[in-house]
Amino acid sequence: MYLFVLGRDKELAKVELVSYLKTQNIQYKLKDHNTNFVALDLAEGLNFQKIIDDLGGTIRIAKVIDSKTAISNSFLEKLDLYLPKKFNYTVSSLNLANDELKAIRETLKNHFKSEKFKATYKTHDKDFLDPSNYFSSEINNGLELIVIRHGDEYIFAQSVASTNTTNYKFKDTKRPKTLLTHSTSFRLAQIMVNLLGLKSNSRIVDPFCGTGTILIEAMLRGYDVIGIDNNPYLIHLCKNNLKWAKEEFNIEKKSEIIEGDSKDKKFKADGAVFEPYMGPFLKEDPTDKKASRIRKDLEQLYMKIFENLNNSLTGNKKIVCIIPYFSTDSRNTVKISEEVFIQNGFKKSTLDFKIPNPIAYDTPDGSTIKRWVYVLEKL
Repeated sequence: MYLFVLGRDKELAKVELVSYLKTQNIQYKLKDHNTNFVALDLAEGLNFQKIIDDLGGTIRIAKVIDSKTAISNSFLEKLDLYLPKKFNYTVSSLNLANDELKAIRETLKNHFKSEKFKATYKTHDKDFLDPSNYFSSEINNGLELIVIRHGDEYIFAQSVASTNTTNYKFKDTKRPKTLLTHSTSFRLAQIMVNLLGLKSNSRIVDPFCGTGTILIEAMLRGYDVIGIDNNPYLIHLCKNNLKWAKEEFNIEKKSEIIEGDSKDKKFKADGAVFEPYMGPFLKEDPTDKKASRIRKDLEQLYMKIFENLNNSLTGNKKIVCIIPYFSTDSRNTVKISEEVFIQNGFKKSTLDFKIPNPIAYDTPDGSTIKRWVYVLEKL
């Protein structure tokens, strides 16, 4: 059994995980899940590092080695210690008391000492679910023990793969052109592409492609892409970024970048992933009147966008998109009507784990504009 430890956006991470496994034809059996992890039975021999590199919402994959109703040292016999004589190790825990965590650390320390390992403990003071915590990329040749108190049991698991946040930083900082006001985060783009659930070699369109973040992630996942934007400067940036990504990551997928209006520009694709124009930049919560005015303008735009998507997408016409909503200065919530896609032949997909659709997504910088991630399919 394997634990998939979830990152910051836990509901998105859960749905992404199952969608990815289905798309990759990886057989699994759901054993358990809660707010922080999903436990699955999986076949041995999978490339877990590739799996976690492909996922944006999972920060650890760990193999369960023992479970007990009380803390004991029986887990020592099941640790995979095919490690160099000198290595680093750490313990990450959830729902453990300080004395329980201390006892586990002492057990490991004494064991390594008796076996004459030169093992150095790496401490951390961040939350258990911080992706830069644990078995980070700096000590990938070491050991991380994860211990979770779950119901009446203590679950002992050994990390087999960890997310590498430097991958996102590399793409953010090394791509030739960055424009933060017109760019989705690479991690969210990765999650959204996986949520689409299309088989590789399908064609994905981003009708608000901006600087090309979603397109890069889609190509990295094995898709041909179409990007559309009505801003010639953004088209220029997007083309440069895609050229860089193809060379940097040895991508051979096809890409077509079109300058034009996504309300009526014709194309053919199997699915769409996008973060649309969401209204003017807001430094503070708008008044009710201003929010209503923004909503009306966006609804008119989105109605046309979804009409064109319905005419241009093929097959199941799958869409993963962001739709904004606004909290006003009087603490009211102003929402975009779902009629913008319902009237154009789309409905909300049923999500795994009975998670409501759409799923709220809060940007780390606390943007005034709030976001919902919708997963849609044809009516």
